[in-house]
Amino acid sequence: MKAWVFAALAFFLCTDVRACMCITGSVEAGLANAERVFGAFVVGARVKGDSVEIDITGYASIKGEGRALKKLTTPSSSSGCGFQVSVPERYVFFATKDGAIDRCGATRVLGDPDLGVLTSKVIRMWDSRDRADDD
Repeated sequence: MKAWVFAALAFFLCTDVRACMCITGSVEAGLANAERVFGAFVVGARVKGDSVEIDITGYASIKGEGRALKKLTTPSSSSGCGFQVSVPERYVFFATKDGAIDRCGATRVLGDPDLGVLTSKVIRMWDSRDRADDD
């Protein structure tokens, strides 16, 4: 019995009680809750203190006002629910007006089937820009 109590106590003392407890949200909830929804290419990422600064290009707005963002931020720790990005990669981001994202939002890689028509909407925006650049 003493060994079991010791093992349980050791488990709770060694477990990060601040662990992120959320899961990726649904696209529908993301559209309702995010202040900005947009497609973008991740071209760089670097740790800056307690956060990761993510460089993006090709901003294609689906929802939200304001100038196109060039940088996003996410917590650097898993306990802070930081969103891990791949470089280079295309995403649909669900963010605050200032460009903060986390694992609890609906951000996904562009090809994720859960995005549905948002994927084709972002691709059409990028294609129309490419055609305009060719003219």
